[in-house]
Amino acid sequence: MVFDRLFPERQIYFRTRGEVKFVQVAPSVQFAGALAATFFAGWVLFSTFHVLSRDAVLESKNARIDEVEKAYDALAGEMADLERDVAEKAASLEERQGLLARMIDSFRAATPEPADAEQAPAGNAPEKAVAKDKEARTEKAQDLAVRLAAIDKRQRTIASELVRLTEGHVSLIAESLAPTGISPEDLLGQDGTGPSAQGGPLIPIGLSEGSAGNDEALNDDPLHILAVDLVRLQAVNNALDSFPALEPTDKYYISSHFGRRRDPIKKIWSMHYGLDMAGWPGTSIFATADGAVTKAGLNGPYGKFIEIDHGNGFKTRYGHMRALKVGVGDSVSAGQRIGEMGNTGRVTSTHLHYEVWFAGKPLDPLAFIKVSENVLKIKGRTRVN
Repeated sequence: MVFDRLFPERQIYFRTRGEVKFVQVAPSVQFAGALAATFFAGWVLFSTFHVLSRDAVLESKNARIDEVEKAYDALAGEMADLERDVAEKAASLEERQGLLARMIDSFRAATPEPADAEQAPAGNAPEKAVAKDKEARTEKAQDLAVRLAAIDKRQRTIASELVRLTEGHVSLIAESLAPTGISPEDLLGQDGTGPSAQGGPLIPIGLSEGSAGNDEALNDDPLHILAVDLVRLQAVNNALDSFPALEPTDKYYISSHFGRRRDPIKKIWSMHYGLDMAGWPGTSIFATADGAVTKAGLNGPYGKFIEIDHGNGFKTRYGHMRALKVGVGDSVSAGQRIGEMGNTGRVTSTHLHYEVWFAGKPLDPLAFIKVSENVLKIKGRTRVN
């Protein structure tokens, strides 16, 4: 039998003090010992597997806790960034609010009235802490969003009023310049002499979120309309800095107007591109706007002659002078004395021949003198930069 072959009767011999003895081990005893050894080995294996499995479970749980803590840190960072971005936007909007309010005061003083997020898995304390902190931060962000919406609404109301005032200011300029035949669009069509000195912090007043790229939204967005109107108004105001708004002399009478006339020497019809302003010899002649002297000296029938480029398409010319006080390349300021009235060149008596050119064409200087008071008032107004 198999049992007899596996567990035959065995004797264990041992020797003590020269005497040999043995112990006989019965098959049943051998079987019981083998069975006990098997159970012991099984228990050792089971215990080892259980311990190892428990360590793996603990390691998995610790890893999950680490992931939750990392997720918490990441969420805290994201929410902090969100809160900071929203707070910065709120501060920018509030600063823009102050700018718009100051602009309204400036224009009113200067211009007459014209027409659900995914939740982290629950089940332990760190995950609950993440959810609770996220809820609190989300609520705070929502409060800030409500605050921003209220500010934005107020600013749109102010922007609409500023659009009205800005367009009224441009209309006032257009009305003031009408006698000269120059419109704000004509001024905008001229290349300036260079960018004006400007600077300061950037305070955007343009598009709202969602309106970019949408033509209909742009046409209806008061902030966008205001931004466009302000650029236009600033450009017109900059061009007005070149407008020859002063009188070239303060003691004179008009001896010959601009346009078609009989030539004083040959007595035939001719075109007269200037305004003759008669006075005493030596009467002071002044620059009518800031600019740079491009010509100075004898110039044929003009006699002693000066030409000043004021930029933005404007030039003025002064002829028949007795003496010149500036030279080519000099920068002059509005009202600066540039010469003396005389009778040099093709003349019949002492006077100043004064010309105003714009965009390469001569215009009636008398029209500029007539609108000078209004233009000087406009140029003297507080500007919104």
